[in-house]
This record gives sequence, structure tokens and C-alpha cells, in this order.
Amino acid sequence: MIRNHSGLDLDLFSFQVHPEYRPKRPANQFVPRLYGFKIHHLAYQIQQQAAANFKAPMRAMSYNNGKR
Repeated sequence: MIRNHSGLDLDLFSFQVHPEYRPKRPANQFVPRLYGFKIHHLAYQIQQQAAANFKAPMRAMSYNNGKR
């Protein structure tokens, strides 16, 4: 980013003067994949529900503070 002494972004002005240099929108929308397979849109919701219902196993209490 180029700034002049007044604090204005010259990049912004260059896009206004030359709109053909603006970044183009992607032709295709991003599709999440795992090992090449598309991830179903409900997978995120199912994962969040499973995480909310998950209970970590309790560790056995040790009263000897690690000594034998």
C-alpha cells in the first residue's frame, strides 16, 4: 500500500482511475473438500452437535502424587 503525506491511500485512487486493474471475482465458488470428496453442508452442524454432547472420560484419582 502506498501512502502519501496526507495519509490517503494511493491504491484506492489507482482503482478508481483504472477500474480494469481491480481484482476480478472468482469464476467458481470455493467448495470445501477432504481427500477430494465434497463435504456436505450438514457435516459442520453434525460435528458441532457431537462436540457439544461429548463428555471427556474421567481420569482415575491418584492419591499418592505420582509416587509408588
